[in-house]
Amino acid sequence: MGGWDNFLRFIGGSGEVVFKSILTFLRDVTIPASTERFIAREKFVVDTSNTAEVRIGFVGDDFQKHFLGKIEEAQCKVTLSIHSLEKASVDGPIRTELGRDREVTTLRCLFHLLSLQGNGQEGALRINGYGSILYIEDEDGNPWSVYVFWSSGSGGWVVSAHSVEDPNEWSAGGKVVSLK
Repeated sequence: MGGWDNFLRFIGGSGEVVFKSILTFLRDVTIPASTERFIAREKFVVDTSNTAEVRIGFVGDDFQKHFLGKIEEAQCKVTLSIHSLEKASVDGPIRTELGRDREVTTLRCLFHLLSLQGNGQEGALRINGYGSILYIEDEDGNPWSVYVFWSSGSGGWVVSAHSVEDPNEWSAGGKVVSLK
């Protein structure tokens, strides 16, 4: 015998069970289907000119090392969920709350979101000094937290990758992007 009934007996039948979420759902964004291959090296290029599809001011070393060689095949239409990170956290609790079936997105999804805000305009991703986190698998299938933020000083988006085992916390106020 165990479970819920024993728990209630243990606390004397009184008490409150509270499940606190560190993520608040904000909205969904649909990424259209694509029949073309997505070649990361061709898209994630530092270019802050007015003619750039996405103004990118900096691409971090780990992102270059783990993602620029990646090629993604055609993709069906995908719906992403945008969440606000309500409490500073390392990746583990964020990934657990998202769930393993929803946490991993793609470089194509990230680039589409960036293209909707190519010049730093308002949209699904933060542009106010906070950033946005997406979990994306590298060329070897290992998940990484990919962090993007708009930097006027860099003249565009800053794109970086961090190990999901990194002990540093993400700041409350950022956004987290996942599959719906």
